[in-house]
Amino acid sequence: MSNFGSVTNLLVGSSVICEDFIFNASAQTIWVREHIKRFLMVVNVTDGIVIYNPTTQSTKGTAQGDFLTLDYDTTNMDDLDELLVFCEVEADQSRIAEDLLADIVSRLDLLNERVEEAFETGI
Repeated sequence: MSNFGSVTNLLVGSSVICEDFIFNASAQTIWVREHIKRFLMVVNVTDGIVIYNPTTQSTKGTAQGDFLTLDYDTTNMDDLDELLVFCEVEADQSRIAEDLLADIVSRLDLLNERVEEAFETGI
């Protein structure tokens, strides 16, 4: 059984929290199902443990594109544990995410204006 995250990303500069991934705890692997530049950090939120940090010897791993093999022993974890997978994306993906975020904010502003108009007119 694998952890299938949702299809969205939360933008944090050119870094994103990748939510579309498969975690295989027994194989100690994570596969992000989108193009990324590199893995930055992986946290097992369920257990409260950093399982990948390339700057710490005990939590390094081997990344090949969108596939990460962890040095950290995850064999006692569950494939369905909640993970935060921080990745760096190409600039054009950041731009797409920024445009999407701007569109969402614009639509929320418009919705807010319509709700205020409805209250003012008594609808």
